[in-house]
Amino acid sequence: MHLASIDRYATLLPVLLACLRRTGDPILEFGGGLYSTPLIHAFAVHGRYARTVENDPQWAKMLQASVWRVPSDHHELWTTDYEKTPVDDRVWDVVLIDHSTDRRAPEIARVRPYANLIIVHDTDCPGYQVEPILATFPYRFDHQAVSPTTTVVSDRDSLEWLPSALGTLW
Repeated sequence: MHLASIDRYATLLPVLLACLRRTGDPILEFGGGLYSTPLIHAFAVHGRYARTVENDPQWAKMLQASVWRVPSDHHELWTTDYEKTPVDDRVWDVVLIDHSTDRRAPEIARVRPYANLIIVHDTDCPGYQVEPILATFPYRFDHQAVSPTTTVVSDRDSLEWLPSALGTLW
């Protein structure tokens, strides 16, 4: 498959898969998606804890009906306001920020003390206003092979492994 032809809502998949393969602890997803949530669920089916937070009840219902056809005791779907979701109840190996609200920067700030890797989709879209907070992380990788851009930031992991991990996926 030529990457230029990938659906714009799926451009985060190479980065998400590389990060999920590299890590082994809990996953937190803000904003369920047709591409990301099934991939996360596939890891949860095999015993990895995941929490997907979606504040749109209709979208959550659709995800529940499609993604959770394969049951998993390890993947929770929370239908609540994003700001009401606890993030300090564990250390998150991977946090995916991909909800369609002005909550992206606040969520990045909230999860930062508890997250090893934070993946943010659509970082080249100025409307999300995430660049000021992303610029404060000591480690950053921007996957620009496809648009929209997906960015990974971390306070702990140098992300030096990520370019070669992506090279083996696509």
